[in-house]
Amino acid sequence: MTTIQNAIGGKLVTSTSKRTQPVFNPATGEAIATLPLSTSTKSTRPWSPQKRRCPAGPTPRR
Repeated sequence: MTTIQNAIGGKLVTSTSKRTQPVFNPATGEAIATLPLSTSTKSTRPWSPQKRRCPAGPTPRR
């Protein structure tokens, strides 16, 4: 069965989470993949070096 990766910063990152959830095909009800249940800490880890390089101050609204 396929394990889905997290998409963070335009790159696919494998989760270290042991918690998973099946992904079902709605037409057949068959489990087609496994989705890791990542926490916000695990999903923001790749951004840590970039956060340190950003200038201090408020982020402009778009």
